[in-house]
Amino acid sequence: MTLLAIPQSTFAHKLIEVNGGHLRFNINEHFNKDEIDILGIRVTKSFLKKPLSYFEKYNQLNSDEKSYAYRLAFYGRIMLDESIYSVPININSFPLDSVDNFIFLRGLFDEQINKFNPEQTINRESFKKEITKEIFSLWMQGYGLLNTFNRNTIGNEQMQKIFNRKGKMRIAEFLAFSLINRPESYISEMPERQRLLKSEESEQNKWDRLIENNNTELTQEIKEFVFGFLMDRIGSKAVIEIEDSNGEKSIQTFNSITWGTWNVKSSSLITAANIFSDLGITHVQELIYKAGIIKLLGSTAFKELGTTLQDNIRENLREFINIYIKKNNLKNVNISRIAPSKTSNKETTYGEHIDFGDTFSLISTLLDNDSLFIDDRNIIDARCRRAILLELTTGARIHEVLLLKRDCLSTNHEGATFIHFHKTKVGTEYFVKATPDIVQWINELQSLSGNTKILVSSANVSTTFGDDLEEYRLFPNTKNTNIILEGQINRFLIKLEKQLKLKSHFSSHDLRKMHALYLKMIGKDKIDIQFALNQKDIDSQLPYLATHAKGTIDKIKLVATEGVWDDVLVYEESENSIPLEQVMKRSRALTSKNESKNDALTFFEKIIAKVKNENKELPTLNINDPKGMPMYTHNCTASVSVNCGHTELDCFGCHLYKPDQDKLFEHKAEVLRYLVQIMYSEDSAKKNKLERPFIDLNVNDLKKKVSKTFSSLFKKFDFLPEKEGKKIEKELNAIANKYYKKNKATTPVLSHSEAMKLIKEG
Repeated sequence: MTLLAIPQSTFAHKLIEVNGGHLRFNINEHFNKDEIDILGIRVTKSFLKKPLSYFEKYNQLNSDEKSYAYRLAFYGRIMLDESIYSVPININSFPLDSVDNFIFLRGLFDEQINKFNPEQTINRESFKKEITKEIFSLWMQGYGLLNTFNRNTIGNEQMQKIFNRKGKMRIAEFLAFSLINRPESYISEMPERQRLLKSEESEQNKWDRLIENNNTELTQEIKEFVFGFLMDRIGSKAVIEIEDSNGEKSIQTFNSITWGTWNVKSSSLITAANIFSDLGITHVQELIYKAGIIKLLGSTAFKELGTTLQDNIRENLREFINIYIKKNNLKNVNISRIAPSKTSNKETTYGEHIDFGDTFSLISTLLDNDSLFIDDRNIIDARCRRAILLELTTGARIHEVLLLKRDCLSTNHEGATFIHFHKTKVGTEYFVKATPDIVQWINELQSLSGNTKILVSSANVSTTFGDDLEEYRLFPNTKNTNIILEGQINRFLIKLEKQLKLKSHFSSHDLRKMHALYLKMIGKDKIDIQFALNQKDIDSQLPYLATHAKGTIDKIKLVATEGVWDDVLVYEESENSIPLEQVMKRSRALTSKNESKNDALTFFEKIIAKVKNENKELPTLNINDPKGMPMYTHNCTASVSVNCGHTELDCFGCHLYKPDQDKLFEHKAEVLRYLVQIMYSEDSAKKNKLERPFIDLNVNDLKKKVSKTFSSLFKKFDFLPEKEGKKIEKELNAIANKYYKKNKATTPVLSHSEAMKLIKEG
C-alpha cells in the first residue's frame, strides 16, 4: 500500500494561515485582537470576558455567540459535543484547504476511492462531500484523522458510532478501509454491523429518552397505552370490560394489529407527547376537560408536521382517549368534542387516476434489457428492476416479492412452472403461473443471490412483514445481512422517474395497481382479479380498477361498485378496432418520449369513439338535486386519490384538481355554501363557550381551504382573466354576507341548488 506523505507538524504549536495572516491552533484562549481582524468576524467585548466553557454549551447561545463558538472549535480553542451533527453549518466558510487534516483527507480520498469501489457505482463528488462533512463534525469535537492533527484522534470507537448512524455506514467503511493499520492512525479494525433492533426495543429506547426529559403523568399514561393495550393486540384480538350508565358490564373486542402498525402508532404518539410537553399539558384530565387535544391540533408544531403524521396523531390520540374513557368508566364524555376527527367526506369514494403515457414509458423502460436509464451492472439496480417487474406481472405485493426464497420456482406434473409466494399479507401462501419472462428474471436473480441464509424477523423495526424464516433469499442486500427493503425500491423508482422526466410519481405499490388495471382491461371479472391479487374482501380491490365515479347517491355508488369498463369493453371486435392485447404488447415498444403519451391518448379516444358509435352515447347518470356539487374521477389528476375523504374545498385548492370548463357557476355555488357555513359556525362559537375551541378549529380549517381555493381554482378556467379570482372572492363574500344577514335566523345554511340560484341572480 502506498502511503501518503503526512505533514510533519505538531498540533500543540501550530499556526493556520487565514486571509494572509496566521491563527494559533489548540490553545485555551480567546482570539486576540489581531486574530479577530484576520477572521473578519464581529466579536463583542462581553464575549471575551466569558470563560471558554460557556461557548461549549452552544445550544443555549444566541446566533452571534454560536458563530463565535464555531470559530473557537474550528481553531481548537474549545471542543463541542456530538449534537453538532444536527447543526446546519456551512463548512465552505472555513479554510479547510489550510488545515493539514483536510489536506490529508483530500489526498486520501483520491488515493483510495477506486480501491474501495472498483465497480465505480458511487458518485465520487457527492461521496467526497459527505465524508468531508463527517470529518468536519469530528474536527469540531476535537478529533483529527491522525495523531498529529488535533487534541484527539479518530479511532475504532468513533468509526463504530459513524457506522451506526443512519445513512453513514458507507462513510465509516471507507474511512476504516483507508486508515486501517496506517502509521499515526488509531483505526485498527473495520466497524461491525450491529444487530437489528426489535420494534419493541427500539420504541422502548425512544420512550425512555422522552420520559428522561418529560416525565409527566400524561406521558406515562400514553406509554402505558402503547406497551399495554396496543401491544396486547399484536397478533391477537384484545378485549376490555366496559360499564354502561346503568352499571351493566359488557365486553368490547378490538381487532389484532401487526408489529408494523404498532410501530407507527407508537412513533406518532411519541411526537404527540413531545408537543403536549411543549404546550405545558401534563395530565390526561386536561385532554378531557380542558380541550388539550384541540390545543395540540391548533399548535404551530402540529401544523408543521407532514399530513400523514398529522392524520396518524389524530387517529391514535382519539383511540388513546377513547380507551382511557372506557377503562375508567367516565360518563357523559363526548369523544367527538375531545378528539375531533379530520373534516372529511367519509362516504365519498374517488377513482384512481393513472397517466397512461407515463405508465407506458416506465414499463417499457423496465422491460428494456438495454435501457440507457438502468445500469444492470449495478447489482442493486438489477435486483430492484426485476423486483418491480415481478410485482407488475404477478400482482403480488412488493414485500411478498422481496421475501421470495431463492428456490421459489416449482414445476407441476404437466410441466407448467409456478412461482411460490410463501408469505403474504392475508396469511395464506399462493402460486402464480410463471411466464418465460418471469422464469428468466428469477434465473438471473438466482445467479446474483448470495450463499448466506438470511433471517427476516417480523419483530424487527425494518421488516415487520417478515416471515421469521432463515432461508436463502432471492433479494438479499449487498451485505447479505437482510433482504432489500421497500424503501430501496421506491428510491430506485424516483431515480428512474427523474431520468425519464415523468410528471407522475410511482410508488412500488402502484405497480400492483397497474397489474389489476391490466386484468380489468382484458376482460377479467371481479372474482378473477380478487384471486390474482390474493385479497379476502372482494370490494378491497375496487380502488385498483381506476374506473369508478364519485359515490354521492345510490346510482353513483353503483358505478363505484361495478366500474364502467364493462360498458366500454364488452363489444364485438371490428376491423377498425384496436385489440387490447395488441395495445399492451405495443406499449412495450414505446420509447420514453412525449409521443408515447399521445399514442396512449389516441388509443383511449378511439375506444370512446367506438362506444359512442355503437351505443350512441357513453353511460350517464341522472342525478336529481344533489346536496353538493358532484365531482368525478377525471377532475383529479393525482396519482393516488382513492377514498381520500377530501371535502370539495380540499380539491378546489389543490394543484392537481382540473375543473370542467362549463361548470363555473357550480364551483362558485359550492364555495358560496362554505362561506355561509363559516359565518354560521362563527356565530355558533360565540353562543356556545363549551364547544368554542372545537368550532374554532373547524372554522380555521375551512378559512384556510377557502383562501387556497380563491388563489388557485379560478385561474384554471381558461376563459377567465388571470386575476379574476380576487373579483370572484369579493362577489361571493358580498352574496354570502347579504344572504346570511337576511336568513341566519331561519335558514342559516345553503343547499347547492339554492346557492346556484343566488349566483345566477347575482
